[in-house]
Amino acid sequence: MGIAVGDLYGRGAIDVLITHLNGETNTLFRSNGDGTFTDATAGAGMGIIDRPFTGWGAGFFDCDNNGEMDIAVVNGRVAKRRGLGPPELGPFWSKYAETNLFFMPDGKGAFVDSSQKAGDFCARSEVHRGLAFGDLRNRGAIDLVVSNVDNTVRIFRNDAAAKGGHWLQVLPMIGKREALGAKVMVSAAGRIRMGLCLRGYSYISSNDPRVHFGLGKAEKVDSIEVHWPSGTPRREKFDAAAVDKVFVVAQGKGTALK
Repeated sequence: MGIAVGDLYGRGAIDVLITHLNGETNTLFRSNGDGTFTDATAGAGMGIIDRPFTGWGAGFFDCDNNGEMDIAVVNGRVAKRRGLGPPELGPFWSKYAETNLFFMPDGKGAFVDSSQKAGDFCARSEVHRGLAFGDLRNRGAIDLVVSNVDNTVRIFRNDAAAKGGHWLQVLPMIGKREALGAKVMVSAAGRIRMGLCLRGYSYISSNDPRVHFGLGKAEKVDSIEVHWPSGTPRREKFDAAAVDKVFVVAQGKGTALK
């Protein structure tokens, strides 16, 4: 039902996670860099955790700005479970309620269940559907917004980013509109990170289009490169920006690249 897209492994390639019904694992497709993908579900280690759940909204984001991508997934059944769930949901909705999931990288190419570190986001069993990502308070921390089938909307404030590393957000613009589909490359501390300017991912959700980069201990940005989805020039380089700020770039205002 849901789909997450982004540079999950920090290789400058677009990976894809697709959520599924309970009894099936969510599927992770790792980009081969040539337009093809490899099913990396087994190696990622998440399947044994997420198989009992019905996944909906999902996304990749750096929750603590350490430079590594994390994964959030919201869950909710479409078929009744045996027995009742949380009594506060009543006899009907309680049969469909599930908790959410949160995964963090283990540094070896796999992801570990870190739901116990996610606080309230994974603490409550409800019938979740939509999951939106955005820096709601403009402080360099990606917050989460969840919608449920009973029209409940919950906002989860990110408290981890303040204890983490530096960050940069880039908003690419074409004229007066966001350059949706633009690829942004940021070089800092000898590492190149890639992000996409997108709103439409996850499930029935619209997300913050600013491309967020966790920079870890890097105290400066060496370069910013944008690959535009249309118009000319198609590739531009922009002067480096200071860390811990939002940087707006406009097509035609940088240095054109071949």
